[in-house]
Amino acid sequence: MSDDDDVKARLAVQAGKAVLKDATEQAKAKVEGASTTTKLKWIGAAVGVGVVAIVAVNIIASLWLYAVGALVLGGVGLAGYLVVKPKVTALKAQAEQKLLAGKREREAEEAQRAATDAAAAKAKKLEDELAALKAKK
Repeated sequence: MSDDDDVKARLAVQAGKAVLKDATEQAKAKVEGASTTTKLKWIGAAVGVGVVAIVAVNIIASLWLYAVGALVLGGVGLAGYLVVKPKVTALKAQAEQKLLAGKREREAEEAQRAATDAAAAKAKKLEDELAALKAKK
C-alpha cells in the first residue's frame, strides 16, 4: 500500500502543480494584458501631446511675424508714453497755475470791492450822523 499511497501522493502533487501552473499562467496573462493596456494608454497620451506640441509650434511659426509686430508696437507705445507723460504733466501744471491765478485775481477784486463798499458805507454813516447833528442844532 505504500507504493499505492506514494503514487496517489505524486498524482495529487502533479495535479496541484498543474492547477498552480494554470492559475499562474492566467494571472500572468491578466497582468500582461493590463500592462499592455496601460502601455497603450501611455503611448497614446505621448502621441497626443506630441501632436499638440507640433501643432502649437506650427501655429507659432506661422504667427511669429505678428508677435514681433506686437512687440515693436508695444515698445513704440511705451516709448511714446515715457516721452509724452512729462510734457502732459507740465501742461497740466501750467493749466492749474492759470486757473489758480485767475481765482486769486477774482478773490482780490472781491476783497477790494468789499473794502470799497465798507469804506463807502462808513462814510455814508458818518455823513448821516453829521447831518443828524446839524439838524439837532
